[in-house]
Amino acid sequence: MDTLESTQFPRLDTCNSETIINYFKNSWELEDVLMKSLVGEETFYISPDPLRNRLIFYLGHSAVFYINKFLGVGLLDKPINPNYEILFEIGVDPETPEELDQATKDIHWPKVEEVWRYRDQVYGVVIETIEKTPLNLPIHQNHPLWALMMGIEHSRIHFETSSMLIRQLPVERLERPDSWNYAVSNGKVSKNEMLKVSGGSVALGKPEDYPIYGWDSEYGNRSVEVKPFLASQYLITNGEFLEFVNDNGYDNPDYWDKESWTWKTTYNIKHPKFWIASNGGENCGYKYRALFDEIDLPLDWPVEVNHHE
Repeated sequence: MDTLESTQFPRLDTCNSETIINYFKNSWELEDVLMKSLVGEETFYISPDPLRNRLIFYLGHSAVFYINKFLGVGLLDKPINPNYEILFEIGVDPETPEELDQATKDIHWPKVEEVWRYRDQVYGVVIETIEKTPLNLPIHQNHPLWALMMGIEHSRIHFETSSMLIRQLPVERLERPDSWNYAVSNGKVSKNEMLKVSGGSVALGKPEDYPIYGWDSEYGNRSVEVKPFLASQYLITNGEFLEFVNDNGYDNPDYWDKESWTWKTTYNIKHPKFWIASNGGENCGYKYRALFDEIDLPLDWPVEVNHHE
């Protein structure tokens, strides 16, 4: 099977129905392939992250988003499944696992096969909507098909965020798709210099008529004075960050601000989330949790850390 690749977003001033359909299909397939990697129906009812919904929510969420947005702009005149379009509409953002448990304790989740059937229905509705809706280019923020573009980009966001949830499952609950290949790693870390970037005035914001879809936070105009700064020539790699870890960087408060140090000590964080200490101990090397497998730590891959780190 060929490797599955993500296609680029179409220009909204020159696209045609075929281009949009192909982009939608690619986005849909990415999420389909990801969700079909889960082994066993029971896996869909697990919450890999204590602050997020069960995985079945994300199976239905992107599909429901299309329908609700279409209803909002008049591309549809009636729901497909009103119960689903409420159940899967809005995610969660609790402060604690207990808060999430309280918010979801009365939910009766549907069967996995029923949600897959709903997705199939939505897929057909979206294709039909694209085919029958006049393009009348360009597609701008007040154009009905702007809701479609929002739905596609929303599904791509959840492709990324769902992958981070799924990555927290035991590997036994996943089966890597044939079309999924990891990046090559040569095990070597290239020299990475800090480069000086001159300061100056920077204009932020995209114009309203920009021909690529954007979220509301991307628009507007703002000028910011930026002081000179240093930036690494390349993304910081696992190999470089390993030096920080081995040099006890996680135990030195001088490298952390107050909030981040509190987070680190509260949860006893010793290394990036998807590093696995070999033999359960430190300074014995690390394995790496890729999406579907545990592999040797790829030293030349960019390190994945959170805001605190």
